Amino acid sequence: MIVMAETEKLKKFKEFLPVAEQIAFDDMLLEARLYAPYAGCMASPVKELPFLISMLFGQHKRILDLEKKIVSLETVLKKKRIGSPEVLARIPLEQQETLARDLDFGQGENWTLEDHDFAPLPK
Repeated sequence: MIVMAETEKLKKFKEFLPVAEQIAFDDMLLEARLYAPYAGCMASPVKELPFLISMLFGQHKRILDLEKKIVSLETVLKKKRIGSPEVLARIPLEQQETLARDLDFGQGENWTLEDHDFAPLPK
């Protein structure tokens, strides 16, 4: 009930937003509706607070998911950069095999440098 009432109050604000931002705004409100039943369990003298908490929680979950994706992509990029021929040329040969084992490019224990198709470093 409170979610619908708060959504109604925010309609005027939404009308003044550009169309692309209205879509983002609707998405934010959808997140708030998703978590509103959980936030409704809060004891708060301010009836809007659970609505705001549910909005914040939804956005925070998205941020955490994006952070995980960034870390994953950075890890892949780091492996590709370290494995590039330009970088490997500066690493002594005896250390290259150790590096390959430490990074384990998903090829298992029998992995060798020749098994990997190295990507060039970005310019």
